[in-house]
Amino acid sequence: MKIVKTKTLVEILDLDGEPNILEEMVDTNFKDYKIKMLKKNADPESICLDGFDDALVGTTSDGRLVYDIGLMSKILVETNYVDKIDADEYLHNDLLKELFDGLNPIYVNLNIDLVLQSLK
Repeated sequence: MKIVKTKTLVEILDLDGEPNILEEMVDTNFKDYKIKMLKKNADPESICLDGFDDALVGTTSDGRLVYDIGLMSKILVETNYVDKIDADEYLHNDLLKELFDGLNPIYVNLNIDLVLQSLK
C-alpha cells in the first residue's frame, strides 16, 4: 500500500524556518476559504454562531455546522477576557444546551491541541 505524504501550504512556503508575511497571508486566506466553504455546504436553515467561525470544523450529512468545543472555549478566553474555567462553564451550562429555531449546531470535542502535539 502506498502512503501519501501531505504538507500544509505553510510548510511548503517555509523556506528559512521563520514566519513571513506570505505565510501569514496563506494561513488567513485558507482559514477564510475554509469557513466560506463550510458555510456554503451547510443547509440554509443551519444555525451559525456569531463569533465562533474559527471553531468551525465541519458539517454533518444533513447540513448542520459542527463546532469544536475546545476552540470555542479558547475564543471566549481570547475575546471576552474570561478565564478558561468561566468560559467552559458558560459553554456547558448555557450555550451548548441552547436550542435554536433551525438546524442546531453539533458540538464535538476534538482535543485539537493533543492532535497537533502528536503530529510534531
